[in-house]
Amino acid sequence: MELLLVVVILSLAAALVLPRLGPAARRIGARSASYDLLWLLRQARWWAAGEGQICRVHLAPAPGGYTAQVTHQRTDDDPPQPLRAEWARLEQLPAVKKLLQIPPDRGVSRRKELTVRFTPWGVSEDYVIALAEEPVRTGMRIEVRRPSGLAWLLPEDAPSAFDRESMAALENYWEAHCRGLGR
Repeated sequence: MELLLVVVILSLAAALVLPRLGPAARRIGARSASYDLLWLLRQARWWAAGEGQICRVHLAPAPGGYTAQVTHQRTDDDPPQPLRAEWARLEQLPAVKKLLQIPPDRGVSRRKELTVRFTPWGVSEDYVIALAEEPVRTGMRIEVRRPSGLAWLLPEDAPSAFDRESMAALENYWEAHCRGLGR
């Protein structure tokens, strides 16, 4: 009974306070959705490395934003299977301004839907997800970079997480120490 009373009081307080926060509450919500997507990409990367399987995060448009669906498969020939109920699908993602897929041997490819493919040893393409967070002054972007598959959340106008020199050093380290671990 006491717990129910506490829940009711907290609900009433939230109902009175949250509408007064206005734009600040929307900014917090938009940021947390960005962090949710970043967390999901990082979890998919670690799951692929830990299980030795392919893990895909598929972003698709939905009313009011985007959804993310996570699947896994042993090889590319196997049918994709949903991964863990708690991360199988995210519904409340922010709107996306642009999705870029950047293969190493071809030009930038702009997409309406994007599938980020993690293998046990990283990713073979770069991905950039520019988030269109209207209540926030500056947009955010998520970068997933090859070869390691590290995911970064950056302000839209910030320089890339990897300049050429740092990227070359990271790729050399990856080739020397990590490439053969996942095979």
